Amino acid sequence: MKICYSAESAIDLELNNEFDVKVVPFSFSIDNNLYKDGEITNGEIFSLARKYKTIPKTSAVNINEFIDHFRKLKKEGYDTIVHFSMSSKLSSAYQNAVIASRNFENVYVVDSLSLSSGILLLLLQFKKLIDEGVDLRMALDMIEGIKKDVQVSLIIENLEYIHKGGRCSMIQMLGASLLKIRPMLVLQNGKLEPSKKFMGNYTRCIKEYTKTMLNKYSNPDKELCFINYTSYDPEMVDAVKNELKDIGFKRVIELMTGSTIASHAGESAIGLIYLNK
Repeated sequence: MKICYSAESAIDLELNNEFDVKVVPFSFSIDNNLYKDGEITNGEIFSLARKYKTIPKTSAVNINEFIDHFRKLKKEGYDTIVHFSMSSKLSSAYQNAVIASRNFENVYVVDSLSLSSGILLLLLQFKKLIDEGVDLRMALDMIEGIKKDVQVSLIIENLEYIHKGGRCSMIQMLGASLLKIRPMLVLQNGKLEPSKKFMGNYTRCIKEYTKTMLNKYSNPDKELCFINYTSYDPEMVDAVKNELKDIGFKRVIELMTGSTIASHAGESAIGLIYLNK
């Protein structure tokens, strides 16, 4: 059985990646110009947002795009496709993928209830089960119980993008800006929920955020951890990495997010993603 592992670009992986995941891109528009995820950099997205005084509007992969994606993979010789989709509570992509999958045999769609590298962590756990000889359908059942172990969170430098996206008021944004409040969002039951707020210097807030997450979910699988960021700042990334070294993670992978996450979180957002056993 030749299995293909697939996901939308919200998994935040480059199209050519070591994990051999076949990626189908989300779309986004800014000032009526339409792009596929990966066509321009996050830096270019933020520059356009400043120029046009707006934020990108993202669009989930539609049914026809999924049909084309699955058909292409079938033509490449994969008899079985397992597609890991962004949380159904955050996007219509999962439902679109399910509808598209009905046009093919042996195409399975998993609602990850996650986003970004949280999707990848779940996919890797599934792949591990398959490599260990677990039956495909049993592995699909087992992965349902693993979803709760995937810890996804991020800290946001400012609320501009959240405000423009209609998720907070102008008063909240201005108050947070004046007080240098840095909100932390945590994925819970498939949705990003506001959690603790930090105040002051952003690098110091990032350190406090990392400690907070590692204390809250304090039994991590130390094999692998992801640091995802919407724009790269070595000081910002090192603030997280240094905390992770103290915990003893064996491997830490740094990844720039794609446009889907960047369009909602804005510049300088950074996230921590790992399995908590």
